[in-house]
Amino acid sequence: MSDLRDPRLVPCPSARRSSYLRASCLPCVLCNVAVCTQESQPAVCRNRGSGRSVQPGVHGSWFLPAAAWKGHLITLSVLLVGVAGTRAASACDCPVPPPPCQAYWRSPMIFLGTVTSVLATRDGRVARVRMRVDRAYKGVSEASLVLVDSGICDGPDLHLGRQYLMYTERRADRAIPSRGCTRSRPVESARDDLRFLNGLANAAPTALIYGRIALSNGPGLAQPAAGAIVTVRGAQSTLTTTTDGDGRYAANGLKPGQYQITAGHPGYQMPGFGQWTFRTEVEPRGCGLVNVELWRRLPVTVAEH
Repeated sequence: MSDLRDPRLVPCPSARRSSYLRASCLPCVLCNVAVCTQESQPAVCRNRGSGRSVQPGVHGSWFLPAAAWKGHLITLSVLLVGVAGTRAASACDCPVPPPPCQAYWRSPMIFLGTVTSVLATRDGRVARVRMRVDRAYKGVSEASLVLVDSGICDGPDLHLGRQYLMYTERRADRAIPSRGCTRSRPVESARDDLRFLNGLANAAPTALIYGRIALSNGPGLAQPAAGAIVTVRGAQSTLTTTTDGDGRYAANGLKPGQYQITAGHPGYQMPGFGQWTFRTEVEPRGCGLVNVELWRRLPVTVAEH
C-alpha cells in the first residue's frame, strides 16, 4: 500500500502496474481546501475560501503534522473511491516527470533504442514492437527488447525506424511497457536526458537539490521570492543559500541521503501556517527538485478585555 503522506504516487486502478494517478491534490482534501487545479510545475492546490495556495511538491515528499490527519480519513477514502471509479476506463493522469538526474534513480531500465519491427497493432495503433538497444544506460543487457504499448498513460507513440530514449521496467509478467509516467521520449526531445546520462561516468558522487521559491498573494498571484533564505538540512550537514531574482536556488555538493527544505522571506512563512515541511531523498550523482510556495503571514490581533 502506498504511503498516503506522499502525494506523488497512488496506484492506477488499471491493470498496468507502472501507471499512476495524479495525487498532488490529496492535501487539498485533507486540509479542507475547496478547489484543486493544475496550473504549472508542480500541481498547485488552491484554497477558494482564503485565496492561499500550496504546492505539495510533486518531486519532493509532502508531510502534515499528525494532528492534521484526524477527522480526514473518511474524506480521503471517499476521494480514493471516486478516483478509482472515474479513472478505471480513462487510464491515468501523470504528474510532471522529474528531471533526468532524479528520473535515473527511479527507473529500473533506461536505454536508447530504435524500433526495428512492428509485431502487433490494435485499432490501427502500434501495440507491440521490437526495439534494437543502441545504448544501455541501466538495467539492460539484451541486444533487443520487445515492448508493449497498451495506450494507457503518457508515453511516446512508437514508429518503425525511429529512435527513442526509454525509461521503463520489466513487469511481473515479464512484459516491458513503452508507456507509463516516465521521461520516455523520442531522441530528438531527449537532449537534457542524454547530457546527464552520458556524463554520469565522470560526475562527482555528490547530489544537488534545487528549485524555486514563490510568494503567494492570492489565487494566480504568486511571484518569485527574490532573496528568500533557503535551508537544506540533512542528517550530517545543513546548507543555507539565497534565491536569485527569479526565486531559484541550488544546493550543490550534497552527500546522498534525505533532506528537509524550508524557506523564509519577510512577511511570509512555510505553508500550513509554518507547519509543513518539504523533504526529498537524493542519490549519488542525482538530484531533488523541490519548489515551495510561501504563504503570507497573517497579522495576529489580541483582543483586550
